[in-house]
Amino acid sequence: MGAQRSMITELLGGLRDPLGGMSWQRTVSTLGLSSTAVLAIQELAANPAEFFRNGPMDRPHARHAMLTLELLSVRKDNKILDIGAMGNIFVRQAQAHGYKGAKGIDRSLHCNIEGTRHGRRTDLFELPEGEMYDVIHFRKLLDYASGGGFEGTERMFPIEKFAQHITLHLKPGGLLIFQDVARNMHRFIELLNDLGFERVPNSRIYYYVFRLRG
Repeated sequence: MGAQRSMITELLGGLRDPLGGMSWQRTVSTLGLSSTAVLAIQELAANPAEFFRNGPMDRPHARHAMLTLELLSVRKDNKILDIGAMGNIFVRQAQAHGYKGAKGIDRSLHCNIEGTRHGRRTDLFELPEGEMYDVIHFRKLLDYASGGGFEGTERMFPIEKFAQHITLHLKPGGLLIFQDVARNMHRFIELLNDLGFERVPNSRIYYYVFRLRG
């Protein structure tokens, strides 16, 4: 562990000074870092205080999501909803990239969305009728659907209800962007197909992307 800490310290020095520190390729190879870990270390090196202030481990995923929005040619004036926003990192990244219509929602007990800009404590099932979005994004929520997650500390929700309410707040032709590894993923995708979604294939995109047929 001590050797790894020393190597990471040297890596951070090299990130601040590209001409110093150990080589990038050798460090990544030796530590076996994933691309997500590399992004996290880059964020830490650039601004340690901001990194630790609010959900550092979600930040690389937010950056992947921004790349996905760009690859899908999502317009800057589109309305974007992040479900399960926690500290609203995705929305802050989106706003910084010019997506001024991005907002986040979260009603979980451990989220810190209150007091953040463009965020509110609520959930998908409590959105007003007619509140529509061009893009809906979520990450790792399906385990909170029936069979896991919220029980005991937060309410559970049926996956069928979750999928149906997405269609109630997504405009025709709108995009659903998500990343999940839950055991009920296949069931969720079946529901999306039944509800009129089609998969948007792109080998360069890290996320699942579905379009609601118009």
